[in-house]
Amino acid sequence: MTSKTRQFPGTTGLVAGVRIAVVTGCLAAAAHSQAVGTIVFQSDRDARPNTQIYSMNGDGTAVVRLTNDPWRDRNPAVSRDGKKVAFVSNRNGNDDIYVMNADGSGVVQLTFGPLDENPEWSPDGTKIAYESNPNIGANFFDFQVWVANADGTGTKKITSEHLTSQPSWSRHGQRIFFNHNYEIAVMNSNGTGATVLTTLQGYNEWPHQAPNGRIVFHSSQSGYYHIDVMNADGTGVTEITTEPANDA
Repeated sequence: MTSKTRQFPGTTGLVAGVRIAVVTGCLAAAAHSQAVGTIVFQSDRDARPNTQIYSMNGDGTAVVRLTNDPWRDRNPAVSRDGKKVAFVSNRNGNDDIYVMNADGSGVVQLTFGPLDENPEWSPDGTKIAYESNPNIGANFFDFQVWVANADGTGTKKITSEHLTSQPSWSRHGQRIFFNHNYEIAVMNSNGTGATVLTTLQGYNEWPHQAPNGRIVFHSSQSGYYHIDVMNADGTGVTEITTEPANDA
């Protein structure tokens, strides 16, 4: 992969800080009901300025606070079976990744770096991909993608270049999409075969694979952040929001 130097856009911090995870129920329930399962999210409604993790029904009812501490808990990610929630907390001094049961019990610390964030569960729930910067004090841009077992063992860095972040598993778990220097890239789940998929203008971030195999991400190639979709090989990039405002 080749590297290019860019400054972080002004909205990157905002986009990274707003995160919602959805636990879907069975297909029949989702198809025939207004409810979409449980939504897990971060909010500072009770602990401002610190955020905490909450859950609620798909229609916004039954809000439950899952974490209750004086620290900043954020970036929730729900396992596919809906039983576990990974999140980021600075409760021990650094931003590390923790896992808890869906009801907020059984909190376990998984990582112990100075800055670990944006956890993503593998489809089978056995691994968590995340971004880490072990040299945050010396090099702000030294973010790379790591993978750990769901119990915190087997931690391994799977990228070797700076500015690799925002990992997202493919729908079958065989590959990981990610942001490499503000372009969308993909690699095998063990870090091999890394390929940059886009050569677009602006900042291209936060890839996720849809059930139909296409990739959705946001891009500032037109001057604003808009939502784009493309094929899994990087072809067919299409901007699907076009208003003069930032969509992410």
